[in-house]
Amino acid sequence: MPGWKTPCDERAALESQALAWIVRLTSGEATLEDAEAFRRWRGQSLAHARALAEMARVWPASR
Repeated sequence: MPGWKTPCDERAALESQALAWIVRLTSGEATLEDAEAFRRWRGQSLAHARALAEMARVWPASR
């Protein structure tokens, strides 16, 4: 149904967000506000933390 999100959709969205955070935080341009926003994002749920861990694992290989 339109508008419904599957667990795969949600996981992909979190992984995309996690990757965006990794890119931002390793860019050399991240601010203290970015770091605080990242901590809030990561702390939202275990799924957020897991997505971050997975993207951090694959990030070096994708560079």
